[in-house]
Amino acid sequence: WRGRRLTMDTASLIASVLSAARDCLAHALLWLPEVHPDLREKPEGLAVAGAALVPLLLLISSLLPTRAPRKASSESGGGNNWKRARVVKTVAATPLLGRSPSLPPPTALPRPVDLTGSWVNVSIRGDMHAYMVSMGAHFLVRQEAKAQEFGVGKMRNVISRQSNLHLLIEMNFPFVQSIELELDGREREYGTDPFGRSLRYCARWEGAELVAYRGGVLLWKRALEGKHTMLWHLYDSAGTRVTRVFAREQPGTRGTRALRY
Repeated sequence: WRGRRLTMDTASLIASVLSAARDCLAHALLWLPEVHPDLREKPEGLAVAGAALVPLLLLISSLLPTRAPRKASSESGGGNNWKRARVVKTVAATPLLGRSPSLPPPTALPRPVDLTGSWVNVSIRGDMHAYMVSMGAHFLVRQEAKAQEFGVGKMRNVISRQSNLHLLIEMNFPFVQSIELELDGREREYGTDPFGRSLRYCARWEGAELVAYRGGVLLWKRALEGKHTMLWHLYDSAGTRVTRVFAREQPGTRGTRALRY
């Protein structure tokens, strides 16, 4: 065992020396014109010096041991796990300092409705471009969103695992994101929004609407319009509203039945 360990240490030392020599030669090729200014005036001299060093550099690189690629395992995220590949960002709620002191009183008693299902954005009511301007979106971000019709026909929301005080929202536009939304009126951190800002708000039911506030200011509302249409109202700091209209992708799977609270 001692002899084997000595052999392994010697091999590691040789590999380290060869790697250092290779790096030194590579840097020498870059710094030759600085060390010898005459070579800048005589390009043929630099070419000869470089031609002399390149074979030595290749020889040292060939002597270095190669590492076999690591095999991906299911535990490290490899394999054909479609859900891991699909969800780029999974955001769990991070509680802050309890209830927001500026949170306005609820407009109605909670009457939660069933929002679960797969929804696709079919239209937009209002000026989405003006909303993005008011929210401080960069010009290039606005142009990219406009080129993709602001997500109409592309944005999907999959809502699942809904209970009285919790639900999971999965979105695919403008990036893939999964948010574990807590509905107890306490302010939480949910990663970043599409504009790169900290996504901090509190959510709760007000009547049959799911409402979110940030710093006491209304941020968005989700509500049903009929059995197969969901409205997502977005508000800027001035209170101007723009609405994304979603249609249920699998009609009839779930209705608008109220959940027990």
